[in-house]
Amino acid sequence: MTVIKQNDPKKILSGMNTLVKAYKLDTLKYTNGVDVMKGSAAIAFLKQHDFKNFELYLNKIKEKFNQTSYMNIAAEILYESNKNLNYAHNLAEKTIRLYESYKGDPQARPEGFNHKDWERFMKLAAYPYYETFAKILHAQGQSGPALYYLEKALQNKDSENMMPETAQLYSSLLIAGHYNEKAYKFLRRETELGRATKVMEAQFKTLYSLLTKKDADVAMDSIQKNVSRRYAEEISKKIITGKKASDFNLKTLDGNSVSLKSLRGKIVVLDFWATWCAPCIKSLPSMSKINKKNPDVVFLYIVTKETGSDAVQRIKKFVKEHQIALNILIDIPDKRNYGKFLTISDYNITRIPAKVVIDKMGAIRFFSVGFTNENVLNNELQTMIDIVKMQ
Repeated sequence: MTVIKQNDPKKILSGMNTLVKAYKLDTLKYTNGVDVMKGSAAIAFLKQHDFKNFELYLNKIKEKFNQTSYMNIAAEILYESNKNLNYAHNLAEKTIRLYESYKGDPQARPEGFNHKDWERFMKLAAYPYYETFAKILHAQGQSGPALYYLEKALQNKDSENMMPETAQLYSSLLIAGHYNEKAYKFLRRETELGRATKVMEAQFKTLYSLLTKKDADVAMDSIQKNVSRRYAEEISKKIITGKKASDFNLKTLDGNSVSLKSLRGKIVVLDFWATWCAPCIKSLPSMSKINKKNPDVVFLYIVTKETGSDAVQRIKKFVKEHQIALNILIDIPDKRNYGKFLTISDYNITRIPAKVVIDKMGAIRFFSVGFTNENVLNNELQTMIDIVKMQ
């Protein structure tokens, strides 16, 4: 883990060689661990735009399923950066070809992988491989092939666990291919479940008007009322009783102190996040909107799990660059346990982003973790706040 966390590919390779020599590792017996280090070095070279060495170390990976994993990671990185899309296209296409060449080959199953686990792994692997290629094809304006590969990705995927970006891509590709009826049914279901993104809601309204010749705004109002009612019913069952919120005294970025005790008499929402946490960052604009809708509620954004002596400066730089105008507090490192932080530990939070809703008496009433999309967060958190307000 120490080796693969390095950003410098040469340090990764040096660390790998040191481990192999120091522990006299049999590289055939420990193929998977060695492959991970080679793959990490390959990705580090890719990030330096050193494609020659990227491919060199990619080809040194022995297990085919490890190779496809790192090929897909590389293609995804290039897609996200919106650079070298043609190279990303070739990588994603090669990933699929290699995957399809070994997925049914019993000889490709590594020793120690039982048959059932291997079959499940093969099905799960198909999703990111096909989806990455679909996204790249879409970015290149090839909507037809993109839809073909995305539907292959979704064959073994539970629709309820579909990421919002994937759902939005799917609806967009259906519309681009003039599959309006299919797109309408999909969008209606996602909207009625409260999972649709803003783009998907707009798509639904357009198709609703087109196919039914009725007022889409009236339909959306009715659907939203049903969504709100369903959320209220489900979330009211999750209310927490008899749990006092742990007090804290944390510093703001300006060095001022804020304690939970001083906020007694107000509803408080805690949002635990970190600058390195992608879902946390994605959720902040949505949190800001909910914050503005509830001026009578105190929102505190506790940045946590930021290690290193430069943590505070790093947080300040991040906040300035992203123009984050929120009530940010800095969690306190646990001096006895490196990597642990006091407030997040007191609240028994193991995954971020995490939200805690505290009532006026200082009791925890709701807790939620993760981020799906703006609509889901708004429906869920706003419902929690409304229930606490009515108490």
